[in-house]
Amino acid sequence: MGAGNKTDPSAFRVCDISKTSVDPLSRVMRKRLKDMGITHTRVVFSEEIPVTPFSREEEKDQGVYKKRVSPASTSFVPPAAGLVMAGEAIRILTQRD
Repeated sequence: MGAGNKTDPSAFRVCDISKTSVDPLSRVMRKRLKDMGITHTRVVFSEEIPVTPFSREEEKDQGVYKKRVSPASTSFVPPAAGLVMAGEAIRILTQRD
């Protein structure tokens, strides 16, 4: 699921999408999959609450947040999610729990 606005690579978990929490992308995907008749699938998601980015330095100083900011990625977080996915794929292929 989403790695945007996350900073903790150790917060990634593997579970059924119906059991995900906190992750905004998981929420959207649960609804879309449910509309398609899919209720269960394994996903990697982060239990970390996404950080709210500041839009400009002067707004940061004033404590004002821009409402719609595209999710940003910290350079090391998406690769960590990929490693968790690869590990899960190997476990499934070798049938190890």
